[in-house]
Amino acid sequence: MDQSSLSLDSLSLAERGSPYEAELGDEWDTDMETEAELKSSRKDMSTAELYLQACKLVGVVPVSYFLRNLGCTTINLNHHGLGPLGGKAMAIALVTDMHTTTLELADNFLLAEGARCIVEMLRANFTIQNLDLSNNHLQTAGAECVAKMLLDNVSIKSIKLSGNGFAEHDARWFAEAFSSNYRVKELDLSHNQFGVRGGEYLGQMLANNEGIELLDLSWNHLRMKGAVAFCAGLKVNVTLKHLDLSWNGFGNEGALALGEALKFNNTLVYLDLSNNRITNEGVGMLCRGLEANDTLRTLKLAYNSLTVEGALALISVVRNTPKTAIEEINICNVLVNENFVQLLELTCQEHPSLEVQYGGVGGFIAKKPPKRPDPMKVIQDYLDERKLRLWDFFRNIDKDGTMHVPVSEFRKAVQQSSIPLDRFQIEELIQRLDRERTGSVDYRGLADTRKQMMRDHRRQLRKVESRQKKEKQKSDRILKTFQTAVEAVTPHSSMVMSPGGAKEDSSGPQPFSATPLSSWHHIMMSNSSRYSVTNLSSEHIHLPMIGGTASSRPTSSPAMRSYSQPNLMDSGPLPFLTKPASAQGIHSISNPSKNTSKLSPTGNHLTTSRPALNTKQLATKPVDLWTERNGTVGPGDQCTCEAFLPGSTFPMGELVQLEQTAVQISHKLELEIVKVEMFESKLTIYMEKVVNLTVLIKIMEDDPDSYSELYIQEVKIQIKQVEALILELQASIQTSYTVLITIHKEITSMIVVLTRLETKYDKNLVLVTRREYIKLQQKLEECERRHNEIFNPNIGSCNHGGISRLSKPIISQLNANLNAGYMYGGWGKDSKPLPGSENMYWYSASTDTSVRYVSVYTDYYSLIMRQAKKTYDLYAANRDWRGRGNNYVIRNNTLYYQFANPFSMAKYNMTSQTAEYRVVPKASNRFSYHYSANQNLDFAADENGLWVTYATEESKGKLVLGKIDEAAFALKEVWQTSVFKPSVGNTFMVCGVLYATRSVDIHTDEIFYMYNTRTRKENYVSIPFEKFQENYVYLDYNPTDQKLYMYNRGYYVSYHVWFNQNNQTNKPQLLI
Repeated sequence: MDQSSLSLDSLSLAERGSPYEAELGDEWDTDMETEAELKSSRKDMSTAELYLQACKLVGVVPVSYFLRNLGCTTINLNHHGLGPLGGKAMAIALVTDMHTTTLELADNFLLAEGARCIVEMLRANFTIQNLDLSNNHLQTAGAECVAKMLLDNVSIKSIKLSGNGFAEHDARWFAEAFSSNYRVKELDLSHNQFGVRGGEYLGQMLANNEGIELLDLSWNHLRMKGAVAFCAGLKVNVTLKHLDLSWNGFGNEGALALGEALKFNNTLVYLDLSNNRITNEGVGMLCRGLEANDTLRTLKLAYNSLTVEGALALISVVRNTPKTAIEEINICNVLVNENFVQLLELTCQEHPSLEVQYGGVGGFIAKKPPKRPDPMKVIQDYLDERKLRLWDFFRNIDKDGTMHVPVSEFRKAVQQSSIPLDRFQIEELIQRLDRERTGSVDYRGLADTRKQMMRDHRRQLRKVESRQKKEKQKSDRILKTFQTAVEAVTPHSSMVMSPGGAKEDSSGPQPFSATPLSSWHHIMMSNSSRYSVTNLSSEHIHLPMIGGTASSRPTSSPAMRSYSQPNLMDSGPLPFLTKPASAQGIHSISNPSKNTSKLSPTGNHLTTSRPALNTKQLATKPVDLWTERNGTVGPGDQCTCEAFLPGSTFPMGELVQLEQTAVQISHKLELEIVKVEMFESKLTIYMEKVVNLTVLIKIMEDDPDSYSELYIQEVKIQIKQVEALILELQASIQTSYTVLITIHKEITSMIVVLTRLETKYDKNLVLVTRREYIKLQQKLEECERRHNEIFNPNIGSCNHGGISRLSKPIISQLNANLNAGYMYGGWGKDSKPLPGSENMYWYSASTDTSVRYVSVYTDYYSLIMRQAKKTYDLYAANRDWRGRGNNYVIRNNTLYYQFANPFSMAKYNMTSQTAEYRVVPKASNRFSYHYSANQNLDFAADENGLWVTYATEESKGKLVLGKIDEAAFALKEVWQTSVFKPSVGNTFMVCGVLYATRSVDIHTDEIFYMYNTRTRKENYVSIPFEKFQENYVYLDYNPTDQKLYMYNRGYYVSYHVWFNQNNQTNKPQLLI
């Protein structure tokens, strides 16, 4: 029996040595049917009967939920405690199942043994597309088992393997599997233990894979070299769109590598880097990549060590990059300042789709107190600007020429001069000049102080340069590691890769030998499962059959080498593979004949042979440029496809010469760098000597009689030595300059040669063309998506087919009270504003459901800055107009809300500051919404007017909708619905249609119900939308900007509303 098949028959013959089965004792003999009985009854068994029989055989209790949901497309068995044997029984039942497409088995303690049974089932079941094996303690053995299944599986599109204890080197199994599997679109490897080596393997996986679009690697240990290696794979990846790297400790090193990757990656649209120890410096490195990237839309950097500086850097790069696609930035833990808010406002004017989540206003930029400049340095700078000497400065103070001046005169002279010194700096300078407290300042002390100042200044410059040099070396080291990793993982699409002479080493990625595509001339694919390569002289070279035996292979010719991959199903370590031929642009289809073995994942051998022609043939068989030939079908159903490739031989000698020249240039540059460092040290020495000579000469000028002729000659000799040193330095610099000019010419020549080689010989430009094609295709899809999703620009018009979807939540900030305890409230705009108040916003909140006040703001900026234009208080000593329930709206500068006592609807005119109320007939105060109490009367406004929803005792809690006559402030028409109000999250009105929401999970709600007042018909729909936090207490639509305004746990949240055009709705189901 085939070892890959899993059935009830194989179960009955399975070995009993498992520790899980050994515990069952002799129950096997009493409950198990005979082999003959099983074979005779299997044909008539249903899936449920098969499952029950399997449970009986392995000795586990059947799961009733599984039996009830057989035949459904989704089977959710999360947290059912199946264990390895329970998983085995379930796998047996699903072998022949044709209905289930999603199988969720998270947290069932399946272990590697249970996973092996699931994997064997998937070799026969091609219906299951989504598989969840999270938190099942699969560990290394399970990783190997699942990876081998993915090598040949054709149905799985999404697989979750979170929290399975995969160790560092287990990543190689997935790198191996996804180098050839391009059908899996979503992969979850979060909550595992991948680190440095894991990052290298996963980077190789990203480089080779062309299928995965969503990858979750959160809660791993990808940091330092692991993060750099992973980013190298991301740089060359062409399919990944959604990447979650949160909780990995990427650090600034990873941010630098990620910035480099984003410069070249043109597919990623979502990136989560939350909790990764990234500082402002790391954000600056990341921004370098964002400047060149034009596809990333969502960037999450929450809970990193960022301050206002990092937030400003992010907004600045968005504003200064016209081609940026960023729409959402999450830095929700960062407190910003007013400068940030103003910059964000300006940026949103240029990028209106930008949404930034931050922690509120109240941050500040931490600055070190400015260091007071050295007073001696200030004096020297002053003298240099005016081309004066220090002696001139002192002689102007020393009127009697004694080379000494009293401290008081020196202080007075400095104060009266235009030297920019304050009182504290002058006193500091005097203390340094008069250390002995003699009460006088002499010239020699002043000169010595200047000398010490210059020495300290040079020392400080060296410190700064040393620190900058170390930081640059660190960055260069990271970039070099990144570039090395990129070179290791870059897929060479213009090569046919084969693991030719490479030595196998399971500890890391392997090198490969390669055959240029230009050596292929004519390819024939036939039913004989053989490739035929025909050159222009009609010579044939037969290549070995895929999966064929040794006896069926033709003898290799001298012009052909064959390489075979090792058996992937062996129990030994898997070698690292390259992309299959199909991924490199070579597609083959063949049908096995009688004398060829089947290519089966369950066979004893799975080998793939790839051809490579020798270099002699390259030089002797030129062909023309690319031309296309139509495929033809010849005798014996032989399909022939002709392709003529560039035939001019590639000048390898020139390329080798270029490489040698590059090495020589690199050595020359290293020597010149060493010379520059020597020049720097010499300059420092010369500067000190020149300064010393300058001071000495000035002293001699002041008192020439005190120095002998011999001393003067000695000074002259020192001057000549300095002149000689300067001439020597000039000659060295000139020589280096000449060398650099030569190097520049050589590099220019190399660029010309490379351009010529690329233009003349690389006419296919396979990799570049392919990337450009993918980029254009994605831009086209994006354009179509934007065109189809754009909301109706006709504000106030109802010429549409209802709501089609909502945007992501736009979180403005915490409420004006800056207190999350104000959970009950609302905010928004006037639905019918007075002239001049079109930009007005309002806000009201409380710690309970009472309504005490409402504040109005001139515009959105004033709302964010908490600068209220006016606050209207509903309670005073002589009146009590307070309300209850946060379900109010403002229309025509009038607040409509639920009056507290008596229970009624009320309106408060903010112009006249008067209030009145009306009792709603039969309205009950017992029925509120699901998320909040006391929301008995809910007011809404839309393009058609003012509405109120409520419930009555007669309707038994079902929603009643009423239209309000604004002039008479009374109900003029009511509609009865069939939806139970306490099950509803909230409601709102759009164009006379009532929409109701309900919870899906803690992150998602959906619009599930709509009632059309014009047709009096109600429909079920499903329009999901994302919530910022689980519970919200206010949700209303505003017709002036077609937005939904939500008050969500104290935060201002809003949504753009998109409508179905041309009256095409979401195909709602009509209620009966």
